[in-house]
Amino acid sequence: MTVAFEGETARVKRPDGVTILVAVKRGGLYIVAADNVVNGTSEVNTFQTKRKAMTFEVWHRKLGHAGAETITGMINSGLVDSLEVTGPTELKALCEDCIYGTHTTYPFHDSTATEMS
Repeated sequence: MTVAFEGETARVKRPDGVTILVAVKRGGLYIVAADNVVNGTSEVNTFQTKRKAMTFEVWHRKLGHAGAETITGMINSGLVDSLEVTGPTELKALCEDCIYGTHTTYPFHDSTATEMS
């Protein structure tokens, strides 16, 4: 499949060049509405996700390292379809990516700059 961005729309095309759906840009995101599906109902499966329960840690990573309270709120409020968690609904340990993401700078050695002068 290929995606062609044209102004405020994005068209998903099959390898033979046939457009199978159209998304419209709204607020910085491309929204795909069911009525924008081209060529009938055979293409509606493009809107379905794999319905598979995952651990809380996996959902944490898939949701952009969202906090445990945020994910729990999404589950309790039913904000996300198919957000099914296996096991406990808590983070068991600190996430290394989240720890590094909160650092203001990363450690580095300035030996290259010193050697060049």
